[in-house]
Amino acid sequence: MSEESKERQAFLGDGNSDKISFSAQFQTETVKTPSARSTNIYSIYILILLLCIYMINQLDKFSLSVVAKPVAQELHYGDQKCIVNEDVRKLFTANNNLTQSQLKRWDKLCNIANGSYCSSTSITFSLKQGNTTLHDPCLYEYDGSGYQYQLVAGPVFDNVFAFSVIFMGILADFHHTKLFLCISLVTWSVLIGATGFVKEYWQLVLTRFGVAIGSAGCTPFAACIVVNYFSKDLHGIVLGVYNWGIYLGYGAAFAFGNQAVNKLSWHWVFYISGLIGIAIAPILLFTVREPERQVNEVHRKRQFSNSLTFKDRTMLLLLAFFPKKIFCGYRRSAAFPSLFSPGLWLLIVAGGIRNAGGYVWGYNAELFYLNEKDLTNNQITEYMSWVPPVGGIIGAFLGGLIADLLAKYGQSHYRLWVLAGSQLVAAPFAAGALFLPFPWCFISLLPAFAIGEMWIGVTVAVVVSLVPVLIQGSVIAVYLFIITIIGGNFNMLVTVFVKAGLDREWALLITFPGLYLLSSFLFAATFFVLRSEIVETKTNFVNVVTSSE
Repeated sequence: MSEESKERQAFLGDGNSDKISFSAQFQTETVKTPSARSTNIYSIYILILLLCIYMINQLDKFSLSVVAKPVAQELHYGDQKCIVNEDVRKLFTANNNLTQSQLKRWDKLCNIANGSYCSSTSITFSLKQGNTTLHDPCLYEYDGSGYQYQLVAGPVFDNVFAFSVIFMGILADFHHTKLFLCISLVTWSVLIGATGFVKEYWQLVLTRFGVAIGSAGCTPFAACIVVNYFSKDLHGIVLGVYNWGIYLGYGAAFAFGNQAVNKLSWHWVFYISGLIGIAIAPILLFTVREPERQVNEVHRKRQFSNSLTFKDRTMLLLLAFFPKKIFCGYRRSAAFPSLFSPGLWLLIVAGGIRNAGGYVWGYNAELFYLNEKDLTNNQITEYMSWVPPVGGIIGAFLGGLIADLLAKYGQSHYRLWVLAGSQLVAAPFAAGALFLPFPWCFISLLPAFAIGEMWIGVTVAVVVSLVPVLIQGSVIAVYLFIITIIGGNFNMLVTVFVKAGLDREWALLITFPGLYLLSSFLFAATFFVLRSEIVETKTNFVNVVTSSE
C-alpha cells in the first residue's frame, strides 16, 4: 500500500466502522508561505484582476435586464401594452422642443390607452408655430416584462447556476483553481457573445443556460485564490473588495448597455461583452500563480490537501452539514459544534432572502424606470451607471471593515449585527427609490446601496469562519447554491403580484425593501442562535485527526 493510501486510510478509516471523529487543533500561527506571508504588490494585482473578472461576470449576467425591452420586441415574447412610439418621439422631438409636462402628458396618454384604442389615439401639442397633432403617438408593443422575461432572467439562469456552482465548489478544493477559473471565463464569454446571434426565445434560453454554467465557476475559484494571498484578518475587507465587481458590473451594464442600444443595437451589447472576457483570459492564465493553501504546520506535514480523493472531500462536506449518522457509518464529533448547529443554516437562509431582494431589483430596475416612471434610457443611464457602483463599493468596504473590527475587538459572531442593522436602515431608502419622483428616486437609491450592500462579503466571511479549511470551497459552493435558489426565483413573484392587480410599485415594495426587512430579522435571529455555539479561534485552520474507541 502506498504512503498516500495509508494516510487516507488512517484519515477516513476502513469504511466499516463508525469510529471516526474530528478534533480541532487550533494553531496561533499559520505557515508562512510566500502567498500568505504579507500583503504585497503582487497580491493586490491578483485582487484587482479577479475584481475585473467578477465585474465582467456581473456585466454579462445583468446585460439582458438592461436590454430586455428591445430584445423582447425583436424576439416577440412577454407582455404587450400600449407604449410611446419611440420612433415618432425621436423624430418629433428632434424638430420641436417639448416641455417636460408635454412629454409626461404623452406618456400618460399611452399608459391609459388599451387594445385597438392604442393605435387610433392622437395627441395635440401647442407649439410656437401653432398647434400640431400627432395621429400615431402610441404603439401596442412588447414592453419587456411578463412571465417569459422573469423566467429567462431569473430561474433559467439562477437555478442552473446554483446546481453548477456545487460542482465548481468541489473542484475549487483541489489545486489548479487558476486553470478552472480561466476555463469558466472563456465558457461564459463565448456564450454571452453567442446571445447576440439568437433569433428565437428558445435560443435565448439555451444561451442563458450556458452562461449560467460558465459563470458558476467564478466566485468559488476566485475566492479560493484571493483568500490565500491575504492573511485571515484581512479576509473580510478582501472579500468585500472582490464583491465590488457586482456593483461595477451592474453599473457598467446600464452605462454600456443603454449606450450600445442607442448607437448600435442590443446585439452589440452581447458581442462586445463576450470579446472582453475572451481578451482577459490569457492575462489570467499567464500572470497568475497558483497560491499555496493557508494551513498550519501539522496539516502541511500530513499533506491531507493533496491526498484526499473526491469521495473523501464529498464525505467531509456532507459531514459539515448533516450531523446525524445517516450514511456510510460516519459520524461527527462535538469538537465542531458550530458546524452542525441550526445557526449555520439560518445564516444561509437569511443570506438567501437578502439575495432575493437584490435580484428582484437587479432584474426589474431598468423596466421599472422605463415603463412605470416613464424615464428615458439617457435619464436612467445618467444615474444607474454610477449610483450602484459608488453606493455598493462604499457598502461592501464599510461592511467588511466594521465587521472585521467587531471580530477583532469583540467576538466573531458580532459581525451579524452589521448584517441585521444595515438591512433595517437600508429598507426605507429602497422604498424611496420606488415612490419618489425623478431624480430623488435615484438619490434615495444611493444610501440604499451604501448601507444595504454591507452584507455580501461579511456573510461569506462568517460562513467560511465556521468550516474547516479543507472544504471551504465546497461550503462556499453550497452557500451560493442555497442563496441563489432562494433569490433567483423570487422575481417571478413580481409578475404574480402585478397580474393579481397590484401596481408594480407595490409589487416591488414587497419583493425589494420588504425582503430587506425580513433578512434583517433573520440575521438578528442568527446572532442569538450562534452566540452560544461559535468557538473563537485565532486562525482559519481546523486539523482533522483520527481517533479510535
